[in-house]
Amino acid sequence: MRLLLKQYLSSLNERDQLDVILPDFLSESGFKVIYRPQRGHTEAGVDVAAIGDDPETGNKTLFLLSIKSGDLTRAEWNSGVQALKPSLDEILYIYIPNRIPKRYQNLPIKIALCFGGDIQGTVSEGVNGYINAHTKRGEIEFAVWNGDYIVGLIAGGILRESIFPKDLQSELRKSLAFVDDASVCVTHFQRVLHRLANQNFGDNKQRLTAVRQIYLILWNIYVWGREANNLEAAYLCGEQSLLWVWDICKNKVGNNYSLAMDLKETLNKFVSLNHSIREDYIYLHIAPYSMHQDALAASVASDFSLDVNLKLFDALGKTAMHGIWLVFFRSMYVKEENVDEASKFADEIYEIAMVMLNMINHNPVYSSPIRDDHAIEITLAGLFLIYAGYHSSNPIWFGQITRSCQFSFVNGHRYPCVYREYFELAIHPKDGDDYKREATIGSILYPVLAIWSSLFNDEQSLKSIADFKSKHMSHSTWQIWLPSSDTEEHLYRDSAPHGTVFDSLDFSQGTESLLEQVKSEIDANDSFLNLSIIDKGVWPMVLSACRLYRIPVPPQYWYITASDNN
Repeated sequence: MRLLLKQYLSSLNERDQLDVILPDFLSESGFKVIYRPQRGHTEAGVDVAAIGDDPETGNKTLFLLSIKSGDLTRAEWNSGVQALKPSLDEILYIYIPNRIPKRYQNLPIKIALCFGGDIQGTVSEGVNGYINAHTKRGEIEFAVWNGDYIVGLIAGGILRESIFPKDLQSELRKSLAFVDDASVCVTHFQRVLHRLANQNFGDNKQRLTAVRQIYLILWNIYVWGREANNLEAAYLCGEQSLLWVWDICKNKVGNNYSLAMDLKETLNKFVSLNHSIREDYIYLHIAPYSMHQDALAASVASDFSLDVNLKLFDALGKTAMHGIWLVFFRSMYVKEENVDEASKFADEIYEIAMVMLNMINHNPVYSSPIRDDHAIEITLAGLFLIYAGYHSSNPIWFGQITRSCQFSFVNGHRYPCVYREYFELAIHPKDGDDYKREATIGSILYPVLAIWSSLFNDEQSLKSIADFKSKHMSHSTWQIWLPSSDTEEHLYRDSAPHGTVFDSLDFSQGTESLLEQVKSEIDANDSFLNLSIIDKGVWPMVLSACRLYRIPVPPQYWYITASDNN
């Protein structure tokens, strides 16, 4: 476990990663953290300030931490304003004389040089010389906190409370060992996640420790996956752990006491880490293949058309979710009137929108879904393009899907079916009218296409869908899904079936009538607005749950979220 922790620490960046998580480790180890990094504040060399017992003397000491990432190289030591030596100078000549709170001014001071890796031999003499020149015994001393030291320090804190229970350490090692085999890695990660998240939390401190433990495990899967150039497992583990951690923290978010604020801060770290995972995933596995005809399909390690179809729709959903989260981040900064950050996310939204449009335009498979629940990916993609303002091609794409699905069904080709198991999809379609009816006994795809047609006032497409149902799909139950009173309890962990369906839509009365029917069902459903995620304003998480757990996207997103982002 010490090796795992050191690898974790070495992988962290200085800003927004190592300087964020190190104070948590110090708190768990018995230190009182009196200063954490704050954006917009001049730090005068100090990234973290904490009060605690000096491990060497046992005396209560003021620790001033200056943090750098990775190994301490010559460049990190003395090149540029971000180097460690200039930061130490600022501590000695600015922070200590002017910024130490009066009640701590009589404490001995220890300046800690913190970095997650090791000191390279080329700079060790310079570091030792600096320390010897500026040490004042009993007043100001120095300590080198490299990766090994920090691991040893926190081992007495969170590891003392068994950061990873012994019976789960084997599962954790297996999840890391199989990080390039997503299904195996996720299976072992889920066992660890279930154990940590299903504790009977006696207090919020136990809850906070469990959340931090899950974060640490997820980060390691991300780091190992990044080194293996395979982030599939990290994406899936991140998506699931964020939903589970929300379920752990949701009743505490918004409270003002210290532990509740710590839970909220850790939850924000999960959101940030998931953003990093999604971003790396898209630009490693999808974006490079999106710009050329059929390149994404050719990148699938199989010639079987089913494998290509499943992989490409999966990629579409993941790309859409990354874009939707970018839209969310942009909206947050717009509300805060932070023009620079909002502009940065606007540029990223544009990039992802172009990736998605290239995916759709260069891969005809996106007009031929094989699974009926590919309606989820199609909806996520359509919503993102609406939110991003690049939806002019949506009517054309949805029309192509509609015509392709109808043609395939009538001619017995690979039409969308209700099956999800691979072996059932591999032999689909089989001959016979009975099989055809069974394979299309219900549908969320065709109602989605009908609603999209109505939103774009495409009367012709809606009429073709209505005629298709009347002539060929009278046996099929077409339905939309809405949250119910038990959705809040089960949504985040997929712990039981939940929600309600509406299957009485009349598609024959035109676009305006269909939208009125859907709107009427939305108005009568208050469970959506009562979801804790919606109440707290973190609306993309519902869509993440839909993608991960294969839940139809609630129709509220066409009417509520879209209007909020346009």
